[in-house]
Amino acid sequence: MVSAVFTKTAAYVYSQDFIGFDEPLSDAFSQTDLRILGDQRSSVESMVETALGLQDSVWGAKLAAEFKISKVLPLLRSHFMTPRHCYGWEGPNYTQLESFLTDDQYVYSVAYLDAIETITGESVDKVIHLTPPEVEQIAKYASNQNSEFYHWSLWMQRKLKITHRPNQVPEDTARKLADPQH
Repeated sequence: MVSAVFTKTAAYVYSQDFIGFDEPLSDAFSQTDLRILGDQRSSVESMVETALGLQDSVWGAKLAAEFKISKVLPLLRSHFMTPRHCYGWEGPNYTQLESFLTDDQYVYSVAYLDAIETITGESVDKVIHLTPPEVEQIAKYASNQNSEFYHWSLWMQRKLKITHRPNQVPEDTARKLADPQH
């Protein structure tokens, strides 16, 4: 039984086809499966960490959240901060900017966001502290409507509660970028 559960888990965690990305973990894994995985926590942690280190893994993020695997927080953060295209090919009225800024446009990013918030018990804007290059990158994308990551950057500004104008780097960050000694 244990090997069958781990085989199924590996198929989900290492899959790059995210079919079912939006379904609850309990739809794919029974309580018995989760108990077995919990009993073999170190193996689950290793599998999740390896998968997230190699590729996107929304199922790895879901399992990290389920088992509160805090050691993968840096990997989850990295995947969350990766610029992505919005879904944008069916659904709302795409003549409206707001249609590009809903969570369902960034479903893979939301998997990482949810895992981070579940593991830390805090909202993502409280636990992700941007580096100056990250602030600059988001601001650069947000100030250029022709950027392929324009909508992602606006969505990210909302998630991280970045309140300055999109093309304006905060004054303290601007000083650090101009003179890293300070």
